[in-house]
Amino acid sequence: MRTHNILLACALMCCIGIILVSGASAISQGEKNVESQIVNQNNILDCEEAKHQIQAFMEGKDISIEYKGTMPTPSGEMMLFRSDDEIYYINSQSRSIEGAMFFKSLDNSNEVQLNAENAQKIAEDYAKSKYRPFTQKNMQLIRSDLLDHGDGGKEYLFVWCEIVNGALTPNYVSISINPNSGEVISYIGIERTLDVDLDPEISRQDAIKTAITQFKEIEVSNVDTQLAVIYTDQNEQCLTWVVTIDGEESDSTIRGGTVLVDAMSGKVVQVDPYL
Repeated sequence: MRTHNILLACALMCCIGIILVSGASAISQGEKNVESQIVNQNNILDCEEAKHQIQAFMEGKDISIEYKGTMPTPSGEMMLFRSDDEIYYINSQSRSIEGAMFFKSLDNSNEVQLNAENAQKIAEDYAKSKYRPFTQKNMQLIRSDLLDHGDGGKEYLFVWCEIVNGALTPNYVSISINPNSGEVISYIGIERTLDVDLDPEISRQDAIKTAITQFKEIEVSNVDTQLAVIYTDQNEQCLTWVVTIDGEESDSTIRGGTVLVDAMSGKVVQVDPYL
């Protein structure tokens, strides 16, 4: 199963979004994306409470942070705080920290001194310490990669997602690790209550047929499917078939892509072609 495509498709419609999916790759472009989405810069909400949350998250580390504003996401509003070296995303409703970036952890990340097994242990220990339900939910490792960003350095990326009745839920943890120092570069920890039925009305085969119709004259070579709960543009959860269609190459062009099909109505939610 192509979990990379599935993860990306879900992240596009969920919580904080792809600006935090990985650490090193996100920081240069991600900061620009975040700044452009900030609103309510004068609405301080309960900033002092939020700052105490950050202090607790960092286990008492003395840091100077500034409230930057709020940022809308499909599943709720985020409060953004930052210092010279870190960014924190706090859910405005629950006051829980759902994302963090640590800029200094990117230093000297071009070399790989840490093997994947040890990096995963660091990430998993961090997840258990920061994400309260990690050991209570059926969290499955769905991505484990060493990413090379060229001049931007390298990072190990580990992603765990809760799976219920075969469906990926919005509850997931993503942690990236500096392969040289073993330091955490970025963290995402999302916890949401499931509001939808996980028993699809639309069969897997019908979802595949619908997905194939989105690509004209394609000769299908491979199909992967996965049930997933995503957030729609209306900020509502939706049980979805994530269907990845691979087609035979035509004139050296890769055909196919990922299609999200509403598992209850059969409607196409999103099409993400390879090209």
